[in-house]
Amino acid sequence: ITIEDKTPPVCIAPWEVTVHCDDKNLFFIDSKTASAKVFGDVIISSGNLCLSVDTTYTVVKNLKCGAGTIERIWTITKETGKGPVSVTCKQIIRVLPVREYNICFPKDANFDCKTPIIDTVLTDELGCDILAVNVHDKRYDASDDECYKIFRTYSVINWCTYDDRCGDPLLQTNISIIPRDVFGNYGKAPI
Repeated sequence: ITIEDKTPPVCIAPWEVTVHCDDKNLFFIDSKTASAKVFGDVIISSGNLCLSVDTTYTVVKNLKCGAGTIERIWTITKETGKGPVSVTCKQIIRVLPVREYNICFPKDANFDCKTPIIDTVLTDELGCDILAVNVHDKRYDASDDECYKIFRTYSVINWCTYDDRCGDPLLQTNISIIPRDVFGNYGKAPI
C-alpha cells in the first residue's frame, strides 16, 4: 500500500504586533528562533501528518528612520507525489516612531584677539531620530574694545521629520527658533 498525502499544509501566523522603534527586541527580528520567542512563531495546523515540511523564514523591512512595517514571512513547503506544495503565512509588525532627543547649545565665549575655541552643539538621539548640525558664522569688525565679533548660527535638522519637497528648509513648518534671550539667558549659560 502506498499512502499519498495530498493535503496542502495550512499555517497560522502570529497576531499583528505594534512596537516602538526603540524596542530592543527588534534586534532579534532576523533570527527565526530568537524572534519566535518575542513575537511568536508560525503554527502548522494541518498538512504535516505523513510527510515532513520545510519551513523558510524571511523578513521584509519597510522602514524609514526605524519606523514603518516589518513583515515576518514563513513559507511552508511539502513534497508530494505530484511535486512541491507551498503555502505562505505573514505577520505584520508595525513600528511606531519615537521622536525624542536632547540638543544643547553652547554659551557665549570671549577670547583675547585669538582664534576662538568654542564649544559646539551637543546632540543626543534618545529615540530613532537622525540629527545633523550645520554651523554658520558671520564675522564683524569691532564695535567696542574687542578685536571682532562672531555671530554664530546653529542649524539642527532632524532627517526623520524633514520634508524637502520645497527644497528650502526655511519654508518648512517643523522649524523651531531658539532666541538668545530664552529663559532670560542671553548666552550666559548653555541652553
